[in-house]
Amino acid sequence: METGNIKSKNFKTMDEGRSIHNLLVGIVQNPQKVVNQGDIFLTVLKAVADTFDINRNDLTDALISEEFAKFESKNKKAQQKFKKSNSRKLEKFQAYKVDENNDYIYDSKNNKIPLKPLVNKSGEFKVRTYWQKNYKTYLKDKDKTNEKYFKDGTFNYLTYITVKWKSINKPDNKIYMKLLNQMKEENDKILKEIERQKKLSGFIEKPKKTSAWIEFVKEKSEEYKDDAEFSKLHPTKRIKFLSPMWKGMSAKAKRKYDKKANKINEDNVEKTKVWKEYIDKCNKAINKEKNKQEKESQQLDNNQNNDNNNSDSNSDSDSESDSENSTDNVNNSNADNSNTDNSDNDNSNADNSDDDNSDDNNSDDDNTDDDNSDAEEDTNESIVNIINNSNNSDNEDSGDDDDDDSGDESD
Repeated sequence: METGNIKSKNFKTMDEGRSIHNLLVGIVQNPQKVVNQGDIFLTVLKAVADTFDINRNDLTDALISEEFAKFESKNKKAQQKFKKSNSRKLEKFQAYKVDENNDYIYDSKNNKIPLKPLVNKSGEFKVRTYWQKNYKTYLKDKDKTNEKYFKDGTFNYLTYITVKWKSINKPDNKIYMKLLNQMKEENDKILKEIERQKKLSGFIEKPKKTSAWIEFVKEKSEEYKDDAEFSKLHPTKRIKFLSPMWKGMSAKAKRKYDKKANKINEDNVEKTKVWKEYIDKCNKAINKEKNKQEKESQQLDNNQNNDNNNSDSNSDSDSESDSENSTDNVNNSNADNSNTDNSDNDNSNADNSDDDNSDDNNSDDDNTDDDNSDAEEDTNESIVNIINNSNNSDNEDSGDDDDDDSGDESD
């Protein structure tokens, strides 16, 4: 794609000396705004294609090797998926670890530490993870001298954790059962704390639709929870274990689970309405906070723009005052030159008058002493006048200079 002969179109003029394409106004004016990257990319592509008369597909093909419409569709799907994931976050409650005073515990980065149950998504206790965190409780001095826990000739903690777990990972092992019982006790405390924080936060959990089969599985899982073999089974294997029981039951025996499921689903109708109101309230609060942050950032941008405009106007006024001062200096210089010329003319006139007087004295030898004194007085008066004129002109010049200095100080 050749771009050497591309001619730019006229941009939309925003203010004097600044032109911005209409699609890019929001980006330029609010660069801090959090926007989907795909939207920004598409907006810039549209602006470039429109400005330089380039085909959009040519641009996307050259930049990302993909058609414009295909990427646009991909961006929409990604945004929809992102919105769904955000809505799911509102459906889940996250509790955090607290100390004995019910104050949050923070990590090294000053973030709250999440509080989670000691079970996985399938409801199984994560005994191995719990062992890895609490192995020191069971570490003895003789273990540190046992060569089966050595690595490179010395005791290795990681080797101990791995090898020891293989020996205790049995339902009838004493250490395993002790770990499991500790986990259950600790997990009960965690669940109580999560419920406490839920009530304080006003969180409402989304009601889930149930069925006769689900209620049957819940009931039987509760019955077999103390069974070591059943507890170790994966959830899919638990289903396989319970499925023959369900299939072997009569319709009459299943009816009680049907009634239980129907009753729960009927109660959930009202609960679902309350939950939807709660979600709407959360979304409004989130949008309100988002709009508040956008307004604050917009206000910061406006203040910055005002400061820039003020600095520009101040620089313009300074340049104007400098030009005025230079003009005054030129005028003052001209005035000094003219005053100098005048004083020179006066001096020349005085010299001429002295010559005339001397000529008169030479030609009129018969003049009396009074006439000579009168001539001398006239000459002295003319000299005094010249000196006075010169002083006045100097004073005027110094006055102008003082004005210039005061003007500079005010500037």
